[in-house]
Amino acid sequence: MKLEEVIAFILTQSEQIEEKARLQSELRDVTNHQIHCLKSINNLKNPTPTILSKELAITKPSTTAMIEKLVKKDLIKKVPSKKDGRVFHLQITAKGKKIIQWHHSIHTKIADRISKNLNESEKDILVYLLTKAVAEE
Repeated sequence: MKLEEVIAFILTQSEQIEEKARLQSELRDVTNHQIHCLKSINNLKNPTPTILSKELAITKPSTTAMIEKLVKKDLIKKVPSKKDGRVFHLQITAKGKKIIQWHHSIHTKIADRISKNLNESEKDILVYLLTKAVAEE
């Protein structure tokens, strides 16, 4: 297999595993895009909508629409800024944190599936090579 084929195969398998797991859980009404948005909010540690918009590389109106959907589903809440009353920060709710943990467990399953035929030394080499491949200069 060529590198492009391997990458495409892994991405396709990962998407299928995530989607199947999501549809079989209580998360049927939460899209993969919303889950990834939640992860970004969590990683950014209570960002403003502007910061989230830049991180996701989507327009501010699209970010606003996503935020409203996540608030409506009780996955995040808007917290007014202590420094500037015109600004608010996005905070993950307990329900949102549960989804992030669920999503992490799915990624663990994907990693296990990818590496199931590798010994520990081969896994270490794979991690080294993938880390090197995605490193920014």
